[in-house]
Amino acid sequence: MSPETLRVIHAICVIWMTSVIWIIQCIVYPSFAEVEPTRFKTFHELHMNRITWIVAPPMLLQLFTSALLLFFRFPGGFLGETPPTPGPDFAGFHFVCALALFLSTFFISVPHHDQLQKDFNPASARRLVKWNWIRTGIWTVEFGVVVSQMLKQPG
Repeated sequence: MSPETLRVIHAICVIWMTSVIWIIQCIVYPSFAEVEPTRFKTFHELHMNRITWIVAPPMLLQLFTSALLLFFRFPGGFLGETPPTPGPDFAGFHFVCALALFLSTFFISVPHHDQLQKDFNPASARRLVKWNWIRTGIWTVEFGVVVSQMLKQPG
């Protein structure tokens, strides 16, 4: 697979996930507080089961493509001498973003969801919204870089 194909796949994943995270941040998570506490566990379980199929594949693909783009950044692997294309290459930036997103998902968001599943309360839902701004911000910044890179592509 060529680096150009990887860049396109990566861009699609970033654009997809940026769209999803803004919907989650502004609509889905705030609506958690509106669900009756007696129904929340069932609602939350349904949300988690369904959202996983929407976000896990592009998140994994984003991490995978960013790692490959970082590797291809250098002809000889990570220690090569010359980048394959002139000008700035944001492969390291994209990899750091993907890694930060995975870490914040598994060490911040998943524990918050686990807590909500065990014992829902509106304060927990508000904390999830608050902490999710980290992921929303990372994806939004990466979205800006991806779009900027796409607009600067020759041809």
